[in-house]
Amino acid sequence: MGKGTQCSRLEKEFGLVHLSAGDLLRAERNRPGSEYGELINSYIREGRIVPYEITIGLLRKAMVESGAHSFLIDGFPRDIEQGVAFEDQV
Repeated sequence: MGKGTQCSRLEKEFGLVHLSAGDLLRAERNRPGSEYGELINSYIREGRIVPYEITIGLLRKAMVESGAHSFLIDGFPRDIEQGVAFEDQV
């Protein structure tokens, strides 16, 4: 069973909102007028990880907009430093 299937099952079984860091970054880079679109594009083009401050901001925004209280976050954090920053900021 793949990651997507597992996420779908967890969403249904536990009432979680699934947020994919990768999907949020792709959507932001393609959003007209995005403040971070070109920066995200350049990081992805160069094969580098987008600064976690941007990813945290996109996750926070999606969490607030969802109106939910329980989330399944896919693709973030990628290391302890990012996890600590997420806990501090969100």
